[in-house]
Amino acid sequence: RTERGKFFSDLCDWVTDNQVTNLIAGGDFNDLNDNGLDRQSKHASKTPTGGNSLNNLKQNLLLVDIWRKNHPQSKQFTWTRKNPYPVSTRIDFWLIQKSLVDHVLQCTIKPSIKSDHKAIFLKIRLNKEKRGPG
Repeated sequence: RTERGKFFSDLCDWVTDNQVTNLIAGGDFNDLNDNGLDRQSKHASKTPTGGNSLNNLKQNLLLVDIWRKNHPQSKQFTWTRKNPYPVSTRIDFWLIQKSLVDHVLQCTIKPSIKSDHKAIFLKIRLNKEKRGPG
């Protein structure tokens, strides 16, 4: 098993053992969910494509790539390299438990400062109670 696979497996065990609910995990997973939609290059991919470890984590913890769920056919990337050949990928994302999907108001990818990655913004409302006037 790879180091990445062990990390995802250990994370899954920790979340399960500690009965974590309403899980939201985000960042640079350095992994692709869909090679066709999440990568653009004229050269063969050297980036893993969601490997079994990431897919197992998502399946076992009922996690959803919320940006992809809200943009099922869009091609937008979070990391780009120009040399030695151009490649763009979406390797940064938010994974949220399926029970939270209806609470998501927005998930967007925007330029960031002082990073070779774009930022992924998640706007979520956990309290859906309506407020009265005043």
